[in-house]
Amino acid sequence: MAKGRGKGLDIGEGGGNKLSKPKSLGSEPSIGKKAVNNWQQTTIPSITSLPQEKNVVKLIETGVPQLMDKGTNPQGAVSIVNHADKTYCFSSSCASCKIPLAKAKILDPNDDTANIDARIQCDFCGATYNLRTGAPVKEEGGKILGFLFNGSKTSNLPVYGLGVQGGKVFINVP
Repeated sequence: MAKGRGKGLDIGEGGGNKLSKPKSLGSEPSIGKKAVNNWQQTTIPSITSLPQEKNVVKLIETGVPQLMDKGTNPQGAVSIVNHADKTYCFSSSCASCKIPLAKAKILDPNDDTANIDARIQCDFCGATYNLRTGAPVKEEGGKILGFLFNGSKTSNLPVYGLGVQGGKVFINVP
């Protein structure tokens, strides 16, 4: 099963309408140095239903309203990939060209990621991101149409934390 990255969250004793923090399966997304804690319940049936295949990007519908877009993402899909016994969750589309990342290439860590974090490269424009932080990193070789998106390759790829509580799957959305 997927192993968490970084320090996991403790499962609190929730009561009433207050949601305690789910147990984290991945790293906590952050904006600057401030952690984001906006856990939303998903329509993902269980953690065991997440893709198990290694280094293959899979799109998973979450049903989370903050991720939905009537024209491009009506079911609030996110991308999931397993690499080196870690599960990563991130935007379904490239931050640069907005093309779905379903055929993106998973790359091993390099100097740009302190030889720790795996990278993902868009198969269309070539934009390359740190899988844990979403920060753009040096491309691993150009793509034919990559020059069209040079100006927009400075945007971070949105990344999300996944967690489970009471058998329900939650996602941490900024």
